Amino acid sequence: MKAHTLLFWVVTFLMLASCKKEEENLSNSEMELSADYNGVWTLNLYQNKLDIRGKIAPKIAPNNQIELKISSNADPTGFKMLANLTDREFSENKVTYLYKDLYETVSAGNFTDGSRKIIKVNPEGDYIKVMLGDNVINGSFPIDCHDVLQLTYWPYDHTATLFVSGYNFSGNEDKQVYVWTSRDPYPIQIQLQYDNPLQYAARPNFSSYSTNLTFVDDYSAYPNYLGVFFQNDIVFVDYNGTVYRSVLGVNTIAPLVPTQYKSKTK
Repeated sequence: MKAHTLLFWVVTFLMLASCKKEEENLSNSEMELSADYNGVWTLNLYQNKLDIRGKIAPKIAPNNQIELKISSNADPTGFKMLANLTDREFSENKVTYLYKDLYETVSAGNFTDGSRKIIKVNPEGDYIKVMLGDNVINGSFPIDCHDVLQLTYWPYDHTATLFVSGYNFSGNEDKQVYVWTSRDPYPIQIQLQYDNPLQYAARPNFSSYSTNLTFVDDYSAYPNYLGVFFQNDIVFVDYNGTVYRSVLGVNTIAPLVPTQYKSKTK
């Protein structure tokens, strides 16, 4: 019995040993920069947050922290920040690799504030640059700094808010904005309200204007009443000579899509 018992344990040990995966530390770090926000894969003045993800080799982050340097063409000096890491692992070809998981976010703005992880970018467009550790990995991600239009529809009361985000509005801009619909193709001019950044405890990354729209089962009327077919309609916005379209009731995160549609004039 003892011989059979010993043989059993020897066989069991060999089977377990053969099934056990080899472990080793990841030797080369990886970093990925992305900007995925409700299916929008670009950075702009409304969606201005950049995700920084990575698999970090344990040898360069023994204290579960790593330094990131954030800069841009507008601010080459930028700022540095310490990112906290989490122990993770993944398996490949019967080898379990141990690594430190990195996830941080920074955002673009018209000013730099390291404490809020905001980096200044150029109004004509720029790149957010990220350096991992002591020049271990360098990456960059573009940001489009053109004005962005967003249309948010509010449920149940047939209203919406049109937002215009810009690099640095002063409140004195003469914004020529016209709106019409498929039901009533004759544009009406609307007035935008300046969203003064001084009202906020923390200065916003960029500037904005906004205005409210009301949809009616009738023809459009001044100031902001738009005649629509509630079951099926398109809202058109002419902003500084560029025409954008929006499906009635479908919120647009950023930006509204330009169209070749030509409006009628009264």
